[in-house]
Amino acid sequence: MESVFVTGTDTGVGKTYVAAGIAAALRRRGASVGVMKPFAAGAPGDVDGDAAVLGDAAGSGDDPPHLVCPHRYTMAASPYTAWMRGGEPKPDINRVLECYEEIEGMHDVVVVEGIGGVMTPILRSYSVADLIADMGIPAVVVCPNVLGAVNHTIMTVDACRRSNVTVRGIVINGGAGRPDSDRYDRHVLEQDLEELCGFNILGFVPPMPKAAAGEEAAAGARQTTSQAVGRLLDVSQIAGA
Repeated sequence: MESVFVTGTDTGVGKTYVAAGIAAALRRRGASVGVMKPFAAGAPGDVDGDAAVLGDAAGSGDDPPHLVCPHRYTMAASPYTAWMRGGEPKPDINRVLECYEEIEGMHDVVVVEGIGGVMTPILRSYSVADLIADMGIPAVVVCPNVLGAVNHTIMTVDACRRSNVTVRGIVINGGAGRPDSDRYDRHVLEQDLEELCGFNILGFVPPMPKAAAGEEAAAGARQTTSQAVGRLLDVSQIAGA
């Protein structure tokens, strides 16, 4: 099995649940799965929420939080902006890579979730794409089923290629975007992306039910959703499982 980095065409496209779905699917196949969210930003509940979704899906919720998410920013912005404009700690790339290596040594495979899109700046001349390249693992690109998805996906794939990042394929999240967003016919979007980007569609995720209220109920809903998403993905192509 090979570790994988889940990135997206933008923020809010469903990276967390796709990453959790991959983790759940690998766990179901008997693998020891580690997860990582190198950079997280926003309200504390949102930051810790992403890590909880990933940890629950992987069954690795007891892994040290400082390894799973080494950089937490309160400002809802890129790491670069949180550092330069928000006065928060400077991103430490070496620390992130060391945390990844430690988690990798604890598990059979690691699922890493990025922040924003591949060109989200971490430092002035260092983006998420550069981080994926330095980790030396392939990427899965998540895109929403909304108008503009083809353009944004082509740009994302092109940025990966320029940074020498191997792309395993594309996952379409049919539940992302505003409820009134114009959407493609699923099969048209799949065909266009495969022809124009040159990568397989690894799965199509339909809209999922909202999590139930209450901490315990929400945790159960997260597990159910992660497992459901995992069954919709071609994990054999994603991680060689």
